[in-house]
Amino acid sequence: MSFETLYESAKEDRYTLSIIMPCHNSGSYIGTMLFSLASQKFDGGVEIIFVLDDCSDDTLDRIKSDFIDKVGDRYAITVLSMNSKGFVSVAREVGRSVKRGDYEWHIDSDDYLIRPDAIYEICNILRVHEPPLLHLRYHSDIDGWLEDNYGSPGSFDTTLWSNVYKTALSDKQSFGIAFVGEDSDFFGEFVKSNEIDTSDVLCTLDYYYYYTQLRSSSVSALWWLQGAKRRGLTSRLADYYAYLEGKEWLKSYGGK
Repeated sequence: MSFETLYESAKEDRYTLSIIMPCHNSGSYIGTMLFSLASQKFDGGVEIIFVLDDCSDDTLDRIKSDFIDKVGDRYAITVLSMNSKGFVSVAREVGRSVKRGDYEWHIDSDDYLIRPDAIYEICNILRVHEPPLLHLRYHSDIDGWLEDNYGSPGSFDTTLWSNVYKTALSDKQSFGIAFVGEDSDFFGEFVKSNEIDTSDVLCTLDYYYYYTQLRSSSVSALWWLQGAKRRGLTSRLADYYAYLEGKEWLKSYGGK
């Protein structure tokens, strides 16, 4: 898996948390995630790895202007460039190959953190309890708009952005190469190989992550919005995005 390092800030030997974010032409929608990350209040020990996978738009410029130029040295930041020919699982493996965190968390460029203390609270749980796996509660629909328009979403408890994995346990496995389903396969293998009883998995009591999938090309969105519900997806979700931008709770931590 070959890649090029486009940006790398000063690094330490270890971090509490490595956040890995694949990006493929994310310039038009990554802004909200970048603002939510830049708005986080925490006390260090976090690195973020952006993996630009065959990007031909302004994703890198957005990362520099909306994130790198704003966060100072609060995060250790790495930006990698590669071409996986469409396999996000390969991009994730590239990000994993350079991580230095005791835990790894894979998040998507079209979602965002719902609270400005999300990373602080997550890292505190990891440092105090040292769980093999931390399951994060998340909102797929914070105030009912999507459900009112499209019906209830499915359950995504095994997706990457809802779980934080201890790297000492996860490093012995990989995502392989897949278009869809590599995250749930990874979860299953992690639980099985480490003999984890899922009923004992540590779970946050509060919501930290916002799952939106505002892109019409999103595999998850197209899977959810089937048949007639899929019609008008782009315009309907664009309306929802505009609706979110006007919410005071979102403005209060810099999301827009």
